[in-house]
Amino acid sequence: MNIIAVIALPIMNAMGQIFIKKGSIELNKLKRYVFLIIAYSLFLISTVVTIYVLTFIPTKYFAVVVAFNFILTTLFSYFILKEKVGNYTIIGTIMVFMGVIIFSYK
Repeated sequence: MNIIAVIALPIMNAMGQIFIKKGSIELNKLKRYVFLIIAYSLFLISTVVTIYVLTFIPTKYFAVVVAFNFILTTLFSYFILKEKVGNYTIIGTIMVFMGVIIFSYK
């Protein structure tokens, strides 16, 4: 259960951001509200999961979990929203990923 929570947390946060973006560009009011309700529901659930995860993982390692949010949001925006990802974004995402690896290495 613990590893599932750790993996699910950045996925929920990234998907919440994707749904916020979809809600912000949707012209149909009903669809817009549905996207926004889904987004904020994911944020609420991720807050509860964050509290749970922090009960068994040291805070310094929790920063690694949060860093994956940046990576996933970039990937999801490219593949789901079909947004263009520039060179600086790619370089920054690679740097975040390298930082996660360096930080996690013992």
